[in-house]
Amino acid sequence: MDLLRFTDSALAAISKMRQELNAPMDYSLRVGVRGAGCVGVSYLLGFDKYRPGDRIIDVQGMKIFINPKHGMHVLGMEIGYIENQNEKGFVFITPEKINPE
Repeated sequence: MDLLRFTDSALAAISKMRQELNAPMDYSLRVGVRGAGCVGVSYLLGFDKYRPGDRIIDVQGMKIFINPKHGMHVLGMEIGYIENQNEKGFVFITPEKINPE
């Protein structure tokens, strides 16, 4: 199983976002979570600097930073991107939804 996967549409959206934000070259994509209460977690994506202790993984040629505390929530998932008349944004698909039993 891959540590993390991105759909082609997500990779294109991330590349476009990097250009629009003019993210510094020493910044890489950070994948993480916020909250972990009764309603679950909210997933986060953004460009950030390396922080001591970050796990660094290479996903499809892209360097990704992950706080080790967030690893159990994000590793193994697939990140997609949708854009249509009703919605626009990243979609986080957990391993259970990728490979339902």
